[in-house]
Amino acid sequence: MTLGFSTSCFYPQCNVEDAVDILGRLGAPVIEVFLNAPSEHTASFGRELARRAADYGTAIHSVHPLGTQFEPQLFSPQARQCRDAEASFCRVLEAARAMGARSYVMHGLANLKNRMPMPLHFPAIGQRLDALAGIAAQFGITLCIENVFWCFYHQPDFPARLAKHMQHPEQLSFVLDTKQALLSGHAPLDYLAGMGRLSHVHLCDVGRGGPLMPGRGTLDFAALFKKVSALNPNAPCLVEVYRSNFAAPDDLARCRDRLLSIAACCRKEEHP
Repeated sequence: MTLGFSTSCFYPQCNVEDAVDILGRLGAPVIEVFLNAPSEHTASFGRELARRAADYGTAIHSVHPLGTQFEPQLFSPQARQCRDAEASFCRVLEAARAMGARSYVMHGLANLKNRMPMPLHFPAIGQRLDALAGIAAQFGITLCIENVFWCFYHQPDFPARLAKHMQHPEQLSFVLDTKQALLSGHAPLDYLAGMGRLSHVHLCDVGRGGPLMPGRGTLDFAALFKKVSALNPNAPCLVEVYRSNFAAPDDLARCRDRLLSIAACCRKEEHP
């Protein structure tokens, strides 16, 4: 199992390029880049992040823009709004290609009006995701949908329902977010069971007080790692916590070491 981090762990304390340096110094083999601002959606910025990551031998696996900046508008019925959002989407894809990323992480449609359950028109969503996945593929990037409790992928059966309305569901992949699964009221393993094409995993724990560092809450990481390994042994597991969850970067390093120890025990059980 490859274990890394998301630069979002340091949001909003520092800029993304500085977060890349911090994680590189921690020895992260792989990271996800969380883009915070439209000025970062450029190929030149992507090349700068790629240069910094390479200085530490760190690979950039995925890009995750702040989705509320334009992603809900990608599904808008208003043509100009949708067209402008698509231009933003392509700029992020260009930056992702420049930094050597493989995947684009999407939240997608947001439940902005707080209607529960969120009404979903799968024929329209499937048609739009077919188009967006095709655009991403032109940049050499896989479009990945992340489970988020306040967005359209909030129920474990979303991939199965969506696939019925896509011409090319094989172009789409998925990201498991353990915190978002728990906040949705479901076990993370319930989401994994329906994902099939798993890109990677965001690791965060949850307790009575909300999100916590992995290993500080209720999540069974041994069971999770076994399931991830069975589904896609090449899927990186990336620690993605809030800045308020830890005091200093060394806390992230200690968290990584704990998780790697759990993963090693899982391998011993599977191959005694």
